[in-house]
Amino acid sequence: MALQVVKAKPRTPPLRCILFGPVGSWKTSTYAHAQKALWIDLHGSTAVLTTQPDCAFEPLKGDRPENFPAYIDMLRDVSQMRGEYDSVITDGLDDVYRHYIIPEALRMTKCSTLGENYGKPMDAVVSLTHQVVAAYEALYSNGFNVLFTAHDQLIERINPEGVNFMVTELDAPYQAGKVGKWDCPSLWRDWVDVCAYLTVEGRSVVKREGDKLAKATGDADARHVAYLRIEAWLDSAKGRRLERVKSPLSIGSPRDLWEAIYGGWRNSFDPSALKTEAQSHLGRLPEEQQTKLRAYLDTPGRTAEELLAVLRTLTK
Repeated sequence: MALQVVKAKPRTPPLRCILFGPVGSWKTSTYAHAQKALWIDLHGSTAVLTTQPDCAFEPLKGDRPENFPAYIDMLRDVSQMRGEYDSVITDGLDDVYRHYIIPEALRMTKCSTLGENYGKPMDAVVSLTHQVVAAYEALYSNGFNVLFTAHDQLIERINPEGVNFMVTELDAPYQAGKVGKWDCPSLWRDWVDVCAYLTVEGRSVVKREGDKLAKATGDADARHVAYLRIEAWLDSAKGRRLERVKSPLSIGSPRDLWEAIYGGWRNSFDPSALKTEAQSHLGRLPEEQQTKLRAYLDTPGRTAEELLAVLRTLTK
């Protein structure tokens, strides 16, 4: 192929996003606000929506692709529909493993469980995961927003001091032991732009001195929150270009979360929107700093990266 230099120009690339968390944490409801979206609904979750969205197959009849090759073929067919849709939503990622990747890995290795034959099935799972990521990468390259839901799981880890502890992770195969380590969650986390953990916080369980049993305490009215940063107990969380968004983020509604993530991503490439957002924070600064920063913001030709740097400082 001959060299073709692409000149620098403003752009807003598509979004790659995973929302993961327990049932009822507003994953599907958040993506319901994506415009011109085609759903790959693998467990009928769109049934909770008032209006059934456009789907790649009838989810409530179980008309999904029958095996791994058929699933990859479906993604290739979807990639030709860019003129009709802006986003492809896969609900959910853990179902891709349950229905397609794991059965195909077991078929390839002639095993009945992933733990057999010194991890050979898990080798196949990782290889197949790369194939699925490549198929979704083709969708992304065609201009689609590529969006996923997933459930969560607890995984045991060991810290540098040798202490075992549990972390919350998105639900994809993970195995570590004497024969090796296979980490599928990190493959997805590293590929996407945003990986947000959604959960519901409310009553907490506490065991005080003298109590025989732990008791639930606190407000019974739970609140929805989203984590966009890694915590000591949370591995797969990231918010590329969303550093100015608070984490954990209290969520008033699924629409609010969609606007925070997709709107925040879109605006992070728009100097005008970033300038307006930065100006909204000036009131909290001393007057002298306000004057200097206002002059900086008003300088013509400020790039999105320069304005993002300002916002990261203002929202620390």
